[in-house]
Amino acid sequence: MAGLWLERELDSLSRFEGATEDELAARSFPALREAVEHVIAAAERLGGTGDPVVQQAASLLGLVPGVRIGDDGRVLEWHRDDLAEVEPHHRHVSHLGFLYPGEQATSPAEEAAAERSLLARGDEATGWSLVWKACLWARLGRPERVQALLELYLRPAEREGERDRSGLYRTGLYRTGLYPSLFSEHPPFRIDGNFGIVAALAECLVQSHRGEIALLPALPAAMADGTVRGLRARPGIAVDMTWSEGAVTVLALRALGPGALGVHRVRHGNCALEVELTDLAPVRVDLAALAA
Repeated sequence: MAGLWLERELDSLSRFEGATEDELAARSFPALREAVEHVIAAAERLGGTGDPVVQQAASLLGLVPGVRIGDDGRVLEWHRDDLAEVEPHHRHVSHLGFLYPGEQATSPAEEAAAERSLLARGDEATGWSLVWKACLWARLGRPERVQALLELYLRPAEREGERDRSGLYRTGLYRTGLYPSLFSEHPPFRIDGNFGIVAALAECLVQSHRGEIALLPALPAAMADGTVRGLRARPGIAVDMTWSEGAVTVLALRALGPGALGVHRVRHGNCALEVELTDLAPVRVDLAALAA
């Protein structure tokens, strides 16, 4: 499967260097780079770096452009910077996939460009788009933006207007929100919104994409107190946590397999400590040490 996919993308990169580059979406390249990096990393762990598909993947890395930022400070959605947007508030934000669910926002400049792009897109959208944006704002550590999107997501879907090209309603149909069944509105119902809100809330509570376990990195005001059990962190750790007024009061970590054993860095705000998992039993974390 990886070989077939890489063959297709090699053709795309070849065209990118030629006369048809205008056809290509800049948003595709970060996704391609991350996929290639994952293929290589998996091969290294499994001892398969000599496989021709893996070698082909490695040869792609030097060809794939990274995140590109336009003159207006936003992430480029298309490879040309002079293309005018037909729908500035379109519900899709595929060009920000490098930030979430990807892990490639490696510089303040890229994060700032993603923020500009989100602000330009606006909040109002279909249910699944609202929670996608909430995931992105959570990854950026902006709880107040997540809070605003949660309020839009949780409002009742009401008849308010005819849908325009941006996906919003103007006259006589449902406004984005939740149906009485609590299904997320598109319309009609789309499960993406109901599943996506869980991902967004999880991202507010725990993030682990930067090599450490960050606790409550984007906690909305509406979630100042709470408890969560079994939330997953990389590289396979279950997190049980209770918090009050935005501060962690109880924390336990449990390795879910041998690959998660070892020392892990845990961060809460500006404080951090290292926690060692020596077996698969839960480890209660000393929060006094975390606050020190």
